[in-house]
Amino acid sequence: ATVTNGGDGARAFIYELRSGGAQPDADVVFTEAERMQDAGNLEDAYLLYRFAARHGQVQAAMRLGTQADPAFHPAVTSYLPEADPGQAYKWYSVAMAAGNDEAALRLQDLHKQVQQAATAGDEQARRLLLQWR
Repeated sequence: ATVTNGGDGARAFIYELRSGGAQPDADVVFTEAERMQDAGNLEDAYLLYRFAARHGQVQAAMRLGTQADPAFHPAVTSYLPEADPGQAYKWYSVAMAAGNDEAALRLQDLHKQVQQAATAGDEQARRLLLQWR
């Protein structure tokens, strides 16, 4: 992974897109996130995925969910140092609400993992189960 300056590349990219006065196109932001991810700029990519997902880009929400999901967490290519089921739940839920069928399946699998962790005594998993819809 390439060390970046705290996401400065992502911030500069969004700033440039906003300089025209319009809201940046989430698909354009997603494409730049993919480019940054491929280049190893994990922090910039993560920030751009978040921006795109918050602005309705479903693939970005899926990328964020995948990076956080214990079943898929790519330790080498994820900005997150470890899996985070709560973040996976959040982003898969966003993607599912937008009609992504894969997100619905991943949420089912994640729910099973979280239930197992809660049964084994994981307090964080127990709290996440309380949020589950």
